[in-house]
Amino acid sequence: MKPNFNSIGKAFLAIMAMGLSFSCTDQWDEHYSVDESVVPDMSILEKLKSNPETSEFVKVLETTKMFNGKKMVEDVTYDELLDADQFITVWAPSNSALTADEWAKYTKKNKTREENYEVSQMFIRNHIARFGHPVGETTKEKVIMMSKKRYESVASAIEGVSYSSQKNLSCSNGVLHIINGTIDYKKSIYEYITTEKEYADNLGAFFKKYTVDEIDLDKSVSAGIDANGQVIYIDSVTTERSILMDKFGLINEEDSNYVVVLPTGAAWDAKFAEMAYRFDYQKAEGADSLQLFWAYSNLLTDAFVNMNLQKHPTDSIVTTLYNETKVKRTKKIFNTYYKPFEADGIFANDVAEVIECSNGKIYKTNTWSFSDAYTWDAPIIKEAESSEYRVLGELVRPATAIIRSGKISEEKVLVMKGDKAVTDQWDATFGIGNTLAGWYNVYAVILPNDITGELTTAKPNQFNAYIEYFNENGRIETYQEKDPKRPTRVYKYNNDIAKIDTVLLNFSGPIFFPACNYEQEKASINVTLKINMTASETKTYSNTMYLDCIILEPTEAPEEEDSEDGEE
Repeated sequence: MKPNFNSIGKAFLAIMAMGLSFSCTDQWDEHYSVDESVVPDMSILEKLKSNPETSEFVKVLETTKMFNGKKMVEDVTYDELLDADQFITVWAPSNSALTADEWAKYTKKNKTREENYEVSQMFIRNHIARFGHPVGETTKEKVIMMSKKRYESVASAIEGVSYSSQKNLSCSNGVLHIINGTIDYKKSIYEYITTEKEYADNLGAFFKKYTVDEIDLDKSVSAGIDANGQVIYIDSVTTERSILMDKFGLINEEDSNYVVVLPTGAAWDAKFAEMAYRFDYQKAEGADSLQLFWAYSNLLTDAFVNMNLQKHPTDSIVTTLYNETKVKRTKKIFNTYYKPFEADGIFANDVAEVIECSNGKIYKTNTWSFSDAYTWDAPIIKEAESSEYRVLGELVRPATAIIRSGKISEEKVLVMKGDKAVTDQWDATFGIGNTLAGWYNVYAVILPNDITGELTTAKPNQFNAYIEYFNENGRIETYQEKDPKRPTRVYKYNNDIAKIDTVLLNFSGPIFFPACNYEQEKASINVTLKINMTASETKTYSNTMYLDCIILEPTEAPEEEDSEDGEE
Protein backbone atom coordinates (compact mmCIF):
# COMPACT_ATOMS: atom_id res chain seq x y z
CA MET A 1 0.00 0.00 0.00
CA LYS A 2 1.34 3.48 -0.98
CA PRO A 3 1.70 5.75 2.05
CA ASN A 4 -0.22 9.01 2.25
CA PHE A 5 1.98 12.09 1.85
CA ASN A 6 0.09 13.91 4.58
CA SER A 7 1.36 11.41 7.19
CA ILE A 8 4.63 10.07 5.86
CA GLY A 9 5.63 13.32 4.20
CA LYS A 10 4.95 15.23 7.38
CA ALA A 11 7.05 12.73 9.30
CA PHE A 12 9.91 13.41 6.93
CA LEU A 13 9.53 17.16 7.29
CA ALA A 14 9.42 16.77 11.07
CA ILE A 15 12.70 14.86 11.04
CA MET A 16 14.21 17.51 8.75
CA ALA A 17 12.99 20.20 11.12
CA MET A 18 14.76 18.53 14.01
CA GLY A 19 18.02 19.00 12.16
CA LEU A 20 17.14 22.63 11.51
CA SER A 21 17.31 23.46 15.19
CA PHE A 22 21.01 22.70 15.16
CA SER A 23 22.00 24.95 12.22
CA CYS A 24 21.09 28.27 10.72
CA THR A 25 18.54 28.61 7.94
CA ASP A 26 21.14 29.42 5.29
CA GLN A 27 23.13 26.30 6.12
CA TRP A 28 19.96 24.22 5.98
CA ASP A 29 18.95 25.61 2.59
CA GLU A 30 22.41 25.03 1.19
CA HIS A 31 23.23 21.65 2.58
CA TYR A 32 19.82 20.00 2.99
CA SER A 33 18.43 21.30 -0.26
CA VAL A 34 15.51 19.36 -1.70
CA ASP A 35 13.86 20.25 -4.97
CA GLU A 36 10.67 21.86 -3.69
CA SER A 37 9.03 21.48 -7.11
CA VAL A 38 9.10 17.73 -6.66
CA VAL A 39 6.43 16.39 -4.33
CA PRO A 40 7.83 13.27 -2.61
CA ASP A 41 5.15 10.86 -3.82
CA MET A 42 7.64 8.30 -5.12
CA SER A 43 8.85 5.50 -2.91
CA ILE A 44 12.56 4.82 -2.53
CA LEU A 45 12.25 1.86 -4.90
CA GLU A 46 10.50 3.98 -7.53
CA LYS A 47 13.15 6.67 -7.19
CA LEU A 48 15.90 4.09 -7.64
CA LYS A 49 14.21 2.63 -10.71
CA SER A 50 13.89 6.05 -12.29
CA ASN A 51 17.61 6.73 -11.81
CA PRO A 52 19.89 5.15 -14.47
CA GLU A 53 22.84 5.39 -12.03
CA THR A 54 21.30 2.83 -9.63
CA SER A 55 19.99 0.17 -12.02
CA GLU A 56 22.47 -2.45 -10.76
CA PHE A 57 21.48 -1.88 -7.14
CA VAL A 58 17.82 -2.36 -8.12
CA LYS A 59 18.74 -5.72 -9.71
CA VAL A 60 20.37 -6.77 -6.45
CA LEU A 61 17.20 -5.92 -4.53
CA GLU A 62 15.02 -7.83 -7.00
CA THR A 63 17.16 -10.99 -7.00
CA THR A 64 17.81 -11.34 -3.25
CA LYS A 65 15.43 -13.02 -0.82
CA MET A 66 14.44 -11.42 2.45
CA PHE A 67 15.50 -12.99 5.73
CA ASN A 68 13.73 -13.41 9.03
CA GLY A 69 16.80 -13.68 11.22
CA LYS A 70 18.63 -16.60 9.63
CA LYS A 71 15.48 -17.97 7.99
CA MET A 72 14.98 -17.10 4.32
CA VAL A 73 11.53 -15.88 3.27
CA GLU A 74 11.02 -17.63 -0.06
CA ASP A 75 8.40 -15.36 -1.62
CA VAL A 76 9.72 -11.91 -0.68
CA THR A 77 12.65 -9.96 -2.16
CA TYR A 78 14.24 -6.75 -0.91
CA ASP A 79 12.66 -4.50 -3.51
CA GLU A 80 9.40 -4.94 -1.59
CA LEU A 81 11.01 -3.54 1.55
CA LEU A 82 11.99 -0.36 -0.28
CA ASP A 83 8.45 0.02 -1.60
CA ALA A 84 6.75 -0.52 1.79
CA ASP A 85 5.31 1.94 4.33
CA GLN A 86 8.32 1.81 6.62
CA PHE A 87 10.30 5.06 6.94
CA ILE A 88 13.95 4.29 6.15
CA THR A 89 17.16 5.77 4.74
CA VAL A 90 19.04 4.07 1.90
CA TRP A 91 22.64 4.67 0.82
CA ALA A 92 22.54 3.23 -2.70
CA PRO A 93 25.87 2.48 -4.42
CA SER A 94 25.99 3.88 -7.93
CA ASN A 95 26.65 1.58 -10.88
CA SER A 96 30.28 2.71 -10.94
CA ALA A 97 30.82 1.70 -7.30
CA LEU A 98 31.59 -1.91 -8.24
CA THR A 99 33.10 -3.76 -11.16
CA ALA A 100 30.96 -5.74 -13.57
CA ASP A 101 32.15 -9.00 -11.98
CA GLU A 102 31.23 -7.76 -8.52
CA TRP A 103 27.76 -6.68 -9.62
CA ALA A 104 27.33 -10.05 -11.36
CA LYS A 105 27.93 -11.79 -8.02
CA TYR A 106 25.31 -9.69 -6.24
CA THR A 107 22.71 -9.72 -9.04
CA LYS A 108 22.95 -13.45 -9.72
CA LYS A 109 19.56 -15.09 -10.12
CA ASN A 110 18.58 -18.24 -8.22
CA LYS A 111 21.11 -17.68 -5.46
CA THR A 112 21.63 -20.46 -2.94
CA ARG A 113 20.40 -19.91 0.60
CA GLU A 114 23.97 -19.07 1.70
CA GLU A 115 24.47 -16.64 -1.19
CA ASN A 116 21.17 -14.92 -0.44
CA TYR A 117 22.10 -14.52 3.21
CA GLU A 118 25.54 -13.11 2.42
CA VAL A 119 24.16 -10.51 -0.04
CA SER A 120 21.30 -9.71 2.33
CA GLN A 121 23.35 -9.19 5.47
CA MET A 122 26.68 -7.95 4.17
CA PHE A 123 25.50 -5.79 1.29
CA ILE A 124 21.83 -4.78 1.19
CA ARG A 125 21.11 -4.42 4.91
CA ASN A 126 24.53 -2.83 5.32
CA HIS A 127 23.28 0.13 3.24
CA ILE A 128 19.85 0.65 4.84
CA ALA A 129 18.92 2.24 8.19
CA ARG A 130 15.60 2.78 9.91
CA PHE A 131 14.22 6.31 10.21
CA GLY A 132 15.39 9.43 8.40
CA HIS A 133 19.09 10.30 8.23
CA PRO A 134 19.58 13.43 6.10
CA VAL A 135 23.08 14.91 5.92
CA GLY A 136 24.41 18.45 6.09
CA GLU A 137 27.39 20.53 7.13
CA THR A 138 26.92 19.83 10.85
CA THR A 139 26.16 16.12 10.48
CA LYS A 140 28.17 13.82 12.73
CA GLU A 141 26.42 10.71 13.96
CA LYS A 142 26.72 6.97 14.26
CA VAL A 143 24.11 5.38 12.05
CA ILE A 144 22.86 1.91 12.93
CA MET A 145 22.22 -0.04 9.75
CA MET A 146 19.77 -2.94 9.41
CA SER A 147 22.86 -5.15 9.44
CA LYS A 148 23.24 -3.84 13.03
CA LYS A 149 26.59 -2.28 12.11
CA ARG A 150 27.35 1.27 13.24
CA TYR A 151 28.89 3.65 10.72
CA GLU A 152 30.01 7.24 11.02
CA SER A 153 28.03 9.72 8.96
CA VAL A 154 29.47 13.16 8.28
CA ALA A 155 28.68 15.91 5.80
CA SER A 156 30.60 14.48 2.87
CA ALA A 157 30.68 10.74 3.47
CA ILE A 158 29.33 7.66 5.26
CA GLU A 159 32.11 5.56 6.80
CA GLY A 160 34.59 7.20 4.44
CA VAL A 161 32.51 6.58 1.29
CA SER A 162 31.72 9.89 -0.42
CA TYR A 163 28.29 11.04 -1.52
CA SER A 164 27.48 11.73 -5.14
CA SER A 165 25.70 14.93 -6.09
CA GLN A 166 22.44 13.09 -5.40
CA LYS A 167 21.79 13.01 -1.68
CA ASN A 168 18.95 13.92 0.66
CA LEU A 169 16.47 12.76 -1.98
CA SER A 170 13.04 13.00 -0.39
CA CYS A 171 10.82 9.94 -0.90
CA SER A 172 7.39 8.99 0.36
CA ASN A 173 8.85 6.35 2.66
CA GLY A 174 12.20 7.86 3.58
CA VAL A 175 15.46 9.40 2.41
CA LEU A 176 17.72 8.29 -0.43
CA HIS A 177 21.44 9.00 -0.84
CA ILE A 178 23.54 7.87 -3.82
CA ILE A 179 27.14 7.06 -2.85
CA ASN A 180 30.29 6.63 -4.91
CA GLY A 181 31.34 3.32 -3.39
CA THR A 182 30.15 0.62 -1.04
CA ILE A 183 30.25 0.46 2.75
CA ASP A 184 32.56 -2.38 3.72
CA TYR A 185 30.93 -4.87 6.07
CA LYS A 186 32.95 -5.36 9.23
CA LYS A 187 32.29 -8.65 10.98
CA SER A 188 31.55 -8.89 14.67
CA ILE A 189 33.72 -11.14 16.82
CA TYR A 190 30.99 -13.77 16.73
CA GLU A 191 30.69 -13.56 12.94
CA TYR A 192 34.44 -13.84 12.50
CA ILE A 193 34.71 -16.93 14.68
CA THR A 194 31.75 -18.67 13.04
CA THR A 195 32.64 -17.86 9.42
CA GLU A 196 36.43 -17.71 9.22
CA LYS A 197 37.78 -20.81 7.51
CA GLU A 198 40.31 -21.78 10.18
CA TYR A 199 37.63 -21.80 12.91
CA ALA A 200 34.56 -22.86 10.93
CA ASP A 201 34.89 -26.60 11.66
CA ASN A 202 35.92 -26.40 15.31
CA LEU A 203 35.24 -23.34 17.45
CA GLY A 204 32.87 -21.74 14.93
CA ALA A 205 30.74 -24.88 14.66
CA PHE A 206 30.69 -25.05 18.46
CA PHE A 207 29.31 -21.52 18.82
CA LYS A 208 26.74 -21.99 16.08
CA LYS A 209 25.49 -25.23 17.63
CA TYR A 210 24.39 -23.43 20.78
CA THR A 211 23.06 -20.26 19.13
CA VAL A 212 19.41 -19.58 18.29
CA ASP A 213 17.64 -16.61 16.70
CA GLU A 214 14.88 -14.85 18.60
CA ILE A 215 12.64 -12.44 16.70
CA ASP A 216 11.58 -9.12 18.23
CA LEU A 217 7.93 -8.98 17.19
CA ASP A 218 7.46 -5.37 18.29
CA LYS A 219 10.25 -4.10 16.02
CA SER A 220 9.58 -6.33 13.02
CA VAL A 221 7.45 -5.44 9.97
CA SER A 222 4.83 -7.91 8.76
CA ALA A 223 3.78 -8.43 5.13
CA GLY A 224 0.77 -10.52 6.03
CA ILE A 225 0.10 -14.22 6.49
CA ASP A 226 1.01 -17.00 4.08
CA ALA A 227 -1.13 -19.97 3.00
CA ASN A 228 -0.02 -21.96 6.05
CA GLY A 229 -1.11 -19.27 8.46
CA GLN A 230 2.44 -18.16 9.21
CA VAL A 231 3.30 -14.46 9.51
CA ILE A 232 5.62 -13.21 6.76
CA TYR A 233 8.09 -10.55 7.91
CA ILE A 234 9.58 -8.30 5.26
CA ASP A 235 11.79 -6.65 7.87
CA SER A 236 12.47 -8.67 10.97
CA VAL A 237 14.54 -7.64 13.95
CA THR A 238 16.21 -10.62 15.56
CA THR A 239 18.72 -11.23 18.32
CA GLU A 240 21.07 -14.17 18.58
CA ARG A 241 21.10 -15.89 21.94
CA SER A 242 23.56 -18.50 23.07
CA ILE A 243 24.27 -20.19 26.37
CA LEU A 244 27.93 -19.61 25.55
CA MET A 245 27.58 -15.89 24.96
CA ASP A 246 25.38 -15.54 28.02
CA LYS A 247 28.25 -17.05 30.00
CA PHE A 248 31.38 -15.65 28.39
CA GLY A 249 30.35 -12.41 26.73
CA LEU A 250 27.91 -10.88 24.26
CA ILE A 251 30.33 -10.98 21.33
CA ASN A 252 27.46 -10.69 18.84
CA GLU A 253 26.24 -7.35 20.24
CA GLU A 254 27.32 -4.41 18.09
CA ASP A 255 27.37 -1.92 20.96
CA SER A 256 29.84 -3.99 22.98
CA ASN A 257 33.62 -3.73 23.19
CA TYR A 258 35.31 -7.08 23.73
CA VAL A 259 38.81 -8.38 23.34
CA VAL A 260 39.10 -12.11 22.69
CA VAL A 261 42.38 -14.01 22.90
CA LEU A 262 42.33 -17.12 20.72
CA PRO A 263 45.01 -19.41 19.35
CA THR A 264 45.05 -19.97 15.61
CA GLY A 265 42.81 -22.74 14.35
CA ALA A 266 45.75 -25.17 14.21
CA ALA A 267 46.90 -24.26 17.73
CA TRP A 268 43.34 -24.67 19.02
CA ASP A 269 43.07 -28.17 17.54
CA ALA A 270 46.47 -29.10 19.00
CA LYS A 271 45.50 -27.94 22.49
CA PHE A 272 42.18 -29.77 22.35
CA ALA A 273 43.91 -33.00 21.23
CA GLU A 274 46.31 -32.65 24.16
CA MET A 275 43.69 -32.23 26.88
CA ALA A 276 40.56 -33.93 25.53
CA TYR A 277 41.17 -37.14 27.52
CA ARG A 278 40.68 -35.13 30.71
CA PHE A 279 37.00 -34.81 29.73
CA ASP A 280 36.49 -38.49 28.96
CA TYR A 281 33.08 -39.39 30.41
CA GLN A 282 33.64 -43.08 29.73
CA LYS A 283 30.29 -44.91 29.67
CA ALA A 284 28.06 -41.94 30.54
CA GLU A 285 25.16 -41.25 28.20
CA GLY A 286 26.19 -38.76 25.52
CA ALA A 287 29.84 -39.04 26.51
CA ASP A 288 31.19 -37.63 23.22
CA SER A 289 28.92 -34.58 23.30
CA LEU A 290 29.73 -33.95 26.97
CA GLN A 291 33.42 -34.19 26.22
CA LEU A 292 33.31 -31.66 23.38
CA PHE A 293 31.05 -29.20 25.20
CA TRP A 294 32.94 -29.08 28.49
CA ALA A 295 36.42 -29.29 26.99
CA TYR A 296 35.72 -26.39 24.64
CA SER A 297 33.97 -24.40 27.37
CA ASN A 298 36.91 -24.79 29.72
CA LEU A 299 39.43 -23.86 27.05
CA LEU A 300 37.50 -20.59 26.66
CA THR A 301 37.65 -19.79 30.39
CA ASP A 302 39.80 -16.66 30.11
CA ALA A 303 39.44 -15.89 26.41
CA PHE A 304 36.93 -13.03 26.81
CA VAL A 305 37.56 -9.55 28.17
CA ASN A 306 34.87 -6.86 28.34
CA MET A 307 36.93 -3.71 27.87
CA ASN A 308 34.03 -1.51 29.00
CA LEU A 309 34.37 -2.91 32.52
CA GLN A 310 38.12 -2.51 33.00
CA LYS A 311 39.20 0.08 35.59
CA HIS A 312 42.89 0.34 34.67
CA PRO A 313 43.44 -1.78 31.55
CA THR A 314 47.09 -0.86 31.07
CA ASP A 315 47.86 -2.17 34.56
CA SER A 316 45.60 -5.22 34.71
CA ILE A 317 42.49 -6.71 33.17
CA VAL A 318 39.97 -9.24 34.42
CA THR A 319 38.22 -11.67 32.13
CA THR A 320 34.45 -12.07 32.02
CA LEU A 321 34.46 -15.03 34.42
CA TYR A 322 36.25 -13.09 37.15
CA ASN A 323 34.56 -13.68 40.49
CA GLU A 324 35.71 -11.62 43.44
CA THR A 325 34.15 -14.02 45.93
CA LYS A 326 36.08 -16.94 44.44
CA VAL A 327 39.35 -15.01 44.66
CA LYS A 328 38.76 -14.19 48.33
CA ARG A 329 37.76 -17.78 49.11
CA THR A 330 40.64 -19.50 47.33
CA LYS A 331 43.20 -16.75 47.98
CA LYS A 332 44.36 -17.23 44.38
CA ILE A 333 44.18 -14.60 41.67
CA PHE A 334 42.03 -16.31 39.06
CA ASN A 335 40.89 -14.61 35.81
CA THR A 336 43.29 -11.66 36.21
CA TYR A 337 46.19 -10.65 33.96
CA TYR A 338 48.71 -7.93 34.69
CA LYS A 339 50.36 -5.54 32.19
CA PRO A 340 48.35 -7.07 29.31
CA PHE A 341 49.85 -4.83 26.58
CA GLU A 342 53.51 -5.31 27.51
CA ALA A 343 55.80 -7.80 25.75
CA ASP A 344 54.85 -10.77 27.93
CA GLY A 345 51.27 -9.63 28.44
CA ILE A 346 48.19 -11.52 27.36
CA PHE A 347 47.52 -9.08 24.48
CA ALA A 348 51.09 -9.13 23.16
CA ASN A 349 52.83 -12.43 23.84
CA ASP A 350 53.21 -14.54 20.66
CA VAL A 351 50.40 -12.69 18.89
CA ALA A 352 50.27 -13.71 15.23
CA GLU A 353 47.58 -11.25 14.13
CA VAL A 354 45.14 -8.69 15.51
CA ILE A 355 41.70 -8.80 13.88
CA GLU A 356 39.67 -5.58 14.02
CA CYS A 357 35.99 -6.43 14.38
CA SER A 358 32.89 -4.26 14.56
CA ASN A 359 32.58 -4.77 18.31
CA GLY A 360 36.15 -5.32 19.47
CA LYS A 361 39.34 -7.18 18.62
CA ILE A 362 40.62 -10.72 18.36
CA TYR A 363 44.22 -11.33 19.38
CA LYS A 364 45.16 -14.43 17.46
CA THR A 365 48.11 -16.25 19.03
CA ASN A 366 50.43 -18.95 17.72
CA THR A 367 50.22 -21.02 20.90
CA TRP A 368 48.05 -21.50 23.95
CA SER A 369 48.22 -18.32 26.05
CA PHE A 370 46.90 -19.43 29.42
CA SER A 371 47.94 -21.46 32.43
CA ASP A 372 45.99 -24.71 32.73
CA ALA A 373 46.18 -24.57 36.52
CA TYR A 374 44.52 -21.13 36.59
CA THR A 375 41.81 -21.87 34.04
CA TRP A 376 40.43 -25.40 33.76
CA ASP A 377 42.86 -27.63 35.66
CA ALA A 378 42.99 -26.09 39.12
CA PRO A 379 43.17 -28.26 42.26
CA ILE A 380 39.80 -29.56 43.43
CA ILE A 381 39.05 -28.71 47.05
CA LYS A 382 36.38 -30.48 49.04
CA GLU A 383 35.58 -28.47 52.16
CA ALA A 384 35.16 -30.86 55.07
CA GLU A 385 32.44 -28.77 56.67
CA SER A 386 30.29 -28.99 53.53
CA SER A 387 27.58 -31.62 53.89
CA GLU A 388 27.28 -32.19 50.12
CA TYR A 389 28.31 -35.74 49.18
CA ARG A 390 29.44 -36.32 52.80
CA VAL A 391 28.56 -39.41 54.82
CA LEU A 392 29.53 -39.56 58.50
CA GLY A 393 29.71 -42.82 60.40
CA GLU A 394 27.32 -43.55 63.27
CA LEU A 395 29.94 -42.87 65.93
CA VAL A 396 30.89 -39.40 64.68
CA ARG A 397 29.82 -36.28 66.53
CA PRO A 398 30.45 -33.43 64.04
CA ALA A 399 30.81 -29.73 64.67
CA THR A 400 32.04 -26.78 62.63
CA ALA A 401 34.75 -24.56 64.08
CA ILE A 402 35.73 -21.15 62.76
CA ILE A 403 39.50 -20.67 62.68
CA ARG A 404 40.70 -17.16 61.90
CA SER A 405 43.84 -17.99 59.99
CA GLY A 406 45.05 -17.15 56.51
CA LYS A 407 46.12 -20.77 56.13
CA ILE A 408 42.67 -22.29 56.66
CA SER A 409 40.47 -22.80 53.60
CA GLU A 410 37.39 -20.58 54.02
CA GLU A 411 38.36 -20.23 57.73
CA LYS A 412 36.22 -23.21 58.73
CA VAL A 413 37.05 -26.77 59.78
CA LEU A 414 35.06 -29.87 60.55
CA VAL A 415 35.60 -31.19 64.08
CA MET A 416 34.92 -34.95 64.32
CA LYS A 417 34.87 -36.74 67.68
CA GLY A 418 34.07 -40.27 68.76
CA ASP A 419 30.58 -40.67 70.15
CA LYS A 420 31.51 -41.72 73.69
CA ALA A 421 34.71 -43.48 74.51
CA VAL A 422 38.12 -42.16 73.46
CA THR A 423 38.69 -45.47 71.68
CA ASP A 424 35.70 -45.11 69.35
CA GLN A 425 37.00 -45.78 65.84
CA TRP A 426 34.76 -43.65 63.66
CA ASP A 427 34.84 -43.12 59.90
CA ALA A 428 33.78 -40.35 57.51
CA THR A 429 33.43 -40.39 53.72
CA PHE A 430 33.81 -37.31 51.53
CA GLY A 431 32.43 -37.46 48.01
CA ILE A 432 34.19 -35.22 45.48
CA GLY A 433 32.43 -33.94 42.38
CA ASN A 434 33.49 -31.95 39.32
CA THR A 435 36.55 -34.10 38.75
CA LEU A 436 38.40 -34.55 35.49
CA ALA A 437 40.05 -37.72 34.26
CA GLY A 438 43.79 -37.80 34.84
CA TRP A 439 46.58 -38.24 37.35
CA TYR A 440 46.14 -36.84 40.87
CA ASN A 441 47.71 -36.57 44.27
CA VAL A 442 45.16 -36.72 47.10
CA TYR A 443 45.68 -34.84 50.36
CA ALA A 444 43.90 -34.48 53.70
CA VAL A 445 44.55 -31.15 55.44
CA ILE A 446 44.47 -31.74 59.21
CA LEU A 447 44.98 -29.23 62.01
CA PRO A 448 46.61 -29.95 65.40
CA ASN A 449 43.91 -30.95 67.85
CA ASP A 450 44.95 -28.18 70.26
CA ILE A 451 44.45 -25.52 67.60
CA THR A 452 41.88 -23.75 69.80
CA GLY A 453 44.26 -23.66 72.78
CA GLU A 454 41.83 -25.53 75.04
CA LEU A 455 43.93 -28.69 75.48
CA THR A 456 46.94 -29.12 77.69
CA THR A 457 48.34 -31.98 75.65
CA ALA A 458 48.37 -32.14 71.87
CA LYS A 459 48.01 -35.52 70.21
CA PRO A 460 48.10 -36.50 66.54
CA ASN A 461 45.48 -38.61 64.81
CA GLN A 462 46.11 -42.12 63.57
CA PHE A 463 43.89 -43.18 60.70
CA ASN A 464 43.43 -45.26 57.57
CA ALA A 465 42.47 -43.77 54.19
CA TYR A 466 40.54 -45.36 51.31
CA ILE A 467 39.98 -43.78 47.90
CA GLU A 468 37.16 -45.12 45.72
CA TYR A 469 36.69 -44.27 42.04
CA PHE A 470 35.26 -45.71 38.83
CA ASN A 471 37.64 -47.64 36.61
CA GLU A 472 37.54 -47.94 32.78
CA ASN A 473 34.85 -50.62 33.02
CA GLY A 474 32.55 -48.50 35.16
CA ARG A 475 33.22 -50.55 38.29
CA ILE A 476 34.21 -49.14 41.66
CA GLU A 477 37.87 -49.59 42.47
CA THR A 478 39.48 -48.88 45.86
CA TYR A 479 42.96 -47.44 46.35
CA GLN A 480 44.68 -47.89 49.70
CA GLU A 481 48.29 -47.71 50.73
CA LYS A 482 49.95 -50.76 52.29
CA ASP A 483 52.35 -50.52 55.21
CA PRO A 484 55.88 -50.66 53.69
CA LYS A 485 57.08 -52.58 56.75
CA ARG A 486 54.10 -54.94 56.79
CA PRO A 487 52.79 -55.25 53.21
CA THR A 488 49.78 -57.31 54.28
CA ARG A 489 48.44 -54.48 56.43
CA VAL A 490 46.76 -51.20 55.51
CA TYR A 491 48.96 -48.22 56.21
CA LYS A 492 48.17 -46.05 59.24
CA TYR A 493 48.66 -42.32 58.68
CA ASN A 494 49.74 -39.84 61.36
CA ASN A 495 49.54 -36.05 61.12
CA ASP A 496 52.19 -33.67 62.38
CA ILE A 497 50.80 -31.75 65.37
CA ALA A 498 53.42 -29.03 65.01
CA LYS A 499 51.71 -27.57 61.94
CA ILE A 500 48.67 -27.56 59.73
CA ASP A 501 49.59 -30.79 58.03
CA THR A 502 48.81 -31.57 54.39
CA VAL A 503 48.95 -35.37 54.47
CA LEU A 504 49.61 -37.10 51.14
CA LEU A 505 47.31 -40.14 50.99
CA ASN A 506 48.94 -41.76 47.94
CA PHE A 507 52.63 -41.59 48.80
CA SER A 508 53.43 -44.53 46.49
CA GLY A 509 52.71 -42.36 43.45
CA PRO A 510 49.93 -40.51 41.61
CA ILE A 511 46.53 -42.14 41.09
CA PHE A 512 44.91 -42.22 37.65
CA PHE A 513 41.17 -41.55 37.64
CA PRO A 514 39.94 -42.63 34.17
CA ALA A 515 36.43 -41.11 34.25
CA CYS A 516 35.52 -37.42 34.07
CA ASN A 517 32.70 -36.29 36.34
CA TYR A 518 32.68 -32.59 35.54
CA GLU A 519 29.30 -30.86 36.06
CA GLN A 520 27.54 -34.12 36.86
CA GLU A 521 24.99 -34.59 39.62
CA LYS A 522 26.80 -37.25 41.64
CA ALA A 523 30.29 -37.52 43.04
CA SER A 524 32.46 -40.16 41.38
CA ILE A 525 35.38 -40.16 43.84
CA ASN A 526 35.04 -40.90 47.55
CA VAL A 527 37.75 -40.41 50.16
CA THR A 528 37.15 -42.22 53.45
CA LEU A 529 39.11 -41.49 56.63
CA LYS A 530 38.86 -43.96 59.51
CA ILE A 531 40.30 -43.48 62.98
CA ASN A 532 42.31 -46.59 63.85
CA MET A 533 43.89 -47.00 67.29
CA THR A 534 43.84 -49.50 70.10
CA ALA A 535 43.01 -48.77 73.74
CA SER A 536 46.69 -48.63 74.62
CA GLU A 537 47.32 -46.09 71.85
CA THR A 538 44.87 -43.56 73.27
CA LYS A 539 47.73 -42.10 75.32
CA THR A 540 49.53 -41.31 72.07
CA TYR A 541 46.72 -40.54 69.63
CA SER A 542 43.45 -38.61 69.72
CA ASN A 543 40.15 -39.63 68.14
CA THR A 544 39.18 -35.97 67.68
CA MET A 545 40.16 -34.70 64.24
CA TYR A 546 40.16 -31.13 62.95
CA LEU A 547 39.78 -31.61 59.20
CA ASP A 548 40.04 -28.58 56.94
CA CYS A 549 39.55 -30.13 53.51
CA ILE A 550 40.38 -32.88 51.04
CA ILE A 551 42.42 -31.79 48.00
CA LEU A 552 42.75 -33.47 44.62
CA GLU A 553 45.76 -31.90 42.94
CA PRO A 554 46.36 -32.63 39.23
CA THR A 555 49.85 -33.86 38.50
CA GLU A 556 51.96 -35.32 35.73
CA ALA A 557 51.87 -39.02 34.91
CA PRO A 558 54.67 -40.93 36.65
CA GLU A 559 57.69 -41.69 34.52
CA GLU A 560 57.85 -45.26 33.34
CA GLU A 561 60.74 -47.22 34.82
CA ASP A 562 63.27 -48.83 32.52
CA SER A 563 63.21 -52.62 32.39
CA GLU A 564 66.31 -54.67 33.18
CA ASP A 565 67.29 -54.96 29.51
CA GLY A 566 67.17 -51.17 29.10
CA GLU A 567 63.83 -51.06 27.27
CA GLU A 568 60.81 -49.26 28.64
